[in-house]
Amino acid sequence: MSDMSAKGSTAVGVIVALLIIGAVGVIGFYQFEVAPSQLLTITTTTSSSAGVNCQTSPSECVNVTMISGASSPYSGYASGSTQLYGYSPLTLTVVIGVNNTVVFTNQDVAFHTATSNTGDPASFDSGCINGQGATCPSSGASSYQFTFTVAGTYLYHCDYHPWMQGKIIVIQGSGASPTPSAGSTTTSAASSSASASSSAVQATIVSGASVPYSGYSSGSTQLYGYSPVNITVVIGVNNTVTWTNMDSSFHTVTSVSGDPASFDSGCLNGVGASCPGTSAGNSFTYTFTVPGTYVYHCSYHPWMRGEVTVLAA
Repeated sequence: MSDMSAKGSTAVGVIVALLIIGAVGVIGFYQFEVAPSQLLTITTTTSSSAGVNCQTSPSECVNVTMISGASSPYSGYASGSTQLYGYSPLTLTVVIGVNNTVVFTNQDVAFHTATSNTGDPASFDSGCINGQGATCPSSGASSYQFTFTVAGTYLYHCDYHPWMQGKIIVIQGSGASPTPSAGSTTTSAASSSASASSSAVQATIVSGASVPYSGYSSGSTQLYGYSPVNITVVIGVNNTVTWTNMDSSFHTVTSVSGDPASFDSGCLNGVGASCPGTSAGNSFTYTFTVPGTYVYHCSYHPWMRGEVTVLAA
């Protein structure tokens, strides 16, 4: 009887040992085969933006947002439609060596992607970007950054919502610095247009801008209320900017004293809110022709500030 117990114990011990060896083998395979390949995939996605720090060099970067409500298709959408929708701005022009890094952030309540189309000059894919209160099914990021180094026109989309499409035009550039050219003046070098141009850089006055941000105090220089808050343009390439008011309050886009040239939108109607006097509509277009850095604000809400860097061609 004791011999049978001993044999049984030996058999159980052998089985346990085999199970342990098998488990160690599986863990080792995951650590050295599966996990590295997953890490490589993540690194590859973000490697194109290596070396660009948008916090310390904001003029080199341009912001694109996935807008609130983008997860719902627009009226009249049909499969195969090429209408641009769901990103802001819908069309973006960047210049290599100047402002060719784009940061995508998600302002919608659903998760999204920014994914290049087949046939684009180069490919990129954000992977899943978390929404406001909506976490991706697997791993998700809060934003995605990509540096474009190949000139051409890029059409991109959201993998989850096919009606979402955006366009980025990448132009070869000289990388000129924002130093005013000799003999330029602030009185004759700037012009504005009453109507928005389809080729203009698009900016918005964001929903909620009429409410000050947490910690605001008089004299603060924080940029807030406009999207993007930093814009870089190149004269002769993409130096026209159109601002559209998406907030429920009226606002202005007004240069500050000391800017290289002055501009003022006048009162822009909000969504459902009309200006108290004469209104310029809900959008304002301005063409910059004097290089330099412009800081602008809203005449009604002093916590709202934006910045435009204008580079010589």
